[in-house]
Amino acid sequence: ILVVSMISTFGTVQIAANAVANNLDGMGCIPGKALGLAMITVVGRCIGAGDSEQAVYYTKKLMLWDYIAQGIANAAVILSLGVVLTLPAATDTPASSVDDNAAIQEEEGVRHAQGTLDAKLAALKQAALADEHIDDTLQDSMGYQSQKAPYVVFFSATDGKERAAVVNGTGETTAAAWLAAEEALRTYVREQSISPVWLKVDLLTHAEKVTQAELNKRVKACRENGFRYGLAFDAGYQTALLEAEVSASGAIDYDKNALDLASANIYLAQAERAGVGVMNNEVVVFTTKGYFCDENDEVAELSEEGASTGRRLMDTVDKQTIQTMTASAANYLADIVQDDGRFVYSYAPTTNKRSSSYNILRHCGAIWSLCQQAQVSGDSSLLLPVDQALEYLQTQIQQDGDAAFVVQSSASEVRLGGNALAILAMTEYATAFDSDAYDELIAQLAQGILRMQNDDGRFTHVLNAEDYSVKEQSRGTLYDGEATFALARAYGRTKQKNFLEGAKRAADWMGEQKYEQYGDHWVAYAMNELTKYAPEQRYFLLGIQNAQQHLEEIEQRETTSPTGLELLMATFELVGRAQTEHISINGVSGFGTKTLARAIQTRVNVMLDGYFYPELAMYMQRPQRVEGTFFVRQDAFRVRIDDVQHNMNAFYAYAQNYDAVQKAAK
Repeated sequence: ILVVSMISTFGTVQIAANAVANNLDGMGCIPGKALGLAMITVVGRCIGAGDSEQAVYYTKKLMLWDYIAQGIANAAVILSLGVVLTLPAATDTPASSVDDNAAIQEEEGVRHAQGTLDAKLAALKQAALADEHIDDTLQDSMGYQSQKAPYVVFFSATDGKERAAVVNGTGETTAAAWLAAEEALRTYVREQSISPVWLKVDLLTHAEKVTQAELNKRVKACRENGFRYGLAFDAGYQTALLEAEVSASGAIDYDKNALDLASANIYLAQAERAGVGVMNNEVVVFTTKGYFCDENDEVAELSEEGASTGRRLMDTVDKQTIQTMTASAANYLADIVQDDGRFVYSYAPTTNKRSSSYNILRHCGAIWSLCQQAQVSGDSSLLLPVDQALEYLQTQIQQDGDAAFVVQSSASEVRLGGNALAILAMTEYATAFDSDAYDELIAQLAQGILRMQNDDGRFTHVLNAEDYSVKEQSRGTLYDGEATFALARAYGRTKQKNFLEGAKRAADWMGEQKYEQYGDHWVAYAMNELTKYAPEQRYFLLGIQNAQQHLEEIEQRETTSPTGLELLMATFELVGRAQTEHISINGVSGFGTKTLARAIQTRVNVMLDGYFYPELAMYMQRPQRVEGTFFVRQDAFRVRIDDVQHNMNAFYAYAQNYDAVQKAAK
């Protein structure tokens, strides 16, 4: 113990050298260990036969052979040292494979080839330990930890294919804790034969002991997956979960407002880490400061604040950043189109399970967002998955004379929103790919919507698919805005006036029913589209009041809620058009693009917390499967196609209006 304790204070190179020496020393002992086992058998049989003379004879003989064999083995080890010590380490990249121009990381004069564990550790160390007085800085905020327990460093490592492994180290200084954690990391990487693509370090910043009763009280104050702290079950952090692990493991039961020890132990067992046997009355609740190193050895500092905890800090969220996010989310949708044209409807990244249900309306929405991305990016690779998805959609459409209806086959019903979203998908396809292939079907689907409209403008929401009889007159409020939006879009594509008249009747009915009370993003979309062809004050007013009456609530939402940004962006375009065309709107004085722009920027920053950056994706079952898409934290990090669609639509509109929003916000 004394020797190991002394060695642990040395540098990384010295520790590695000691490990090599131990291995070489072990090779010299192999003959002795083998002959020792043989001696037990031989001498044992002699004693069993009652022949003590033979026992003495064979003991001396085997001892002689032992000395000879060990002498030869150790001589071979000594003579080969000159060759052995010049061999490259197994974890190093051979010099011949490293291009002279390859990027390198330097640490204390040591050069590391890009992408290696050494390079990532060096980059993280440079960022995380930049403060020369790191121990004092951490101690000032550490709470009880500064007096009663050591400094703690965690490393999380993954090859991108499997959930990250987490190791930690403790020490009387941050440097000592780092070395202990690094040694544990190197041991894991060597034993598992993995090459980490992503590496994250966390330094413990604050810790406090709380009773289970106090923990339950804190959990009760949080929404689902809103407990943003790590948990340690012993003072030495032998069994501890980082904040991201607490959420990804299901270690908190939000229905019971308590720790779910069974789920925590299952997670720990799967990670081959020590579980929690008997639960103490107290647990350690802690926070950390994190840094993440990506596949290019670039380091991102991570947030410690509220809902953004564990997500990279960003100085600005510019247009390029947003377009990168929507492009990666589009790739996710494209990749999950199956052979029959259906998407993988919903995926649970914490359990690696798919949902068996399906919703054709959301299928259409996913196509719509893919077409938007193709339009702005010109990415032709999206055409094939979009065509596959549209082919499947056509198998779910019934013709009835001059009308067509999208059928939700699982319920054998026609939903108004299905026709509406199908029109949005097909009109966006026409623009993105310069195609008239679906113009006839667009008109038939719009005609189907008109069949579901009463003379006063009100819609019937759900029909029986067998005979088109009424199944439900009303199913919420969303379908009305969707249908109005779709009719206006259909008019824009086909120029059939009955579609525009239908959209106006629907808008008038929604105005009479005071739909502005709902703060509905589909109403915002509908009024923004309708006023392009019918720039009448009452439609502008409905669209503006739909946002104005809910602006404060939308801006202050704690969850990512992408439909809020969709509403704001559609209204921003609407108000901007009214200002450009000098249309005066009575009753909305003081509400303009400047007010909207500030709310938009707030929502954009909040919505970043719903994007799977790799520093969070690494704690999911299959990290690379979800990296770069959108999720819903409060539903166990659910990734459903409509979650992706709404985020993409919102950010697409923001990117399209980026310059105008920045100008208005000044």
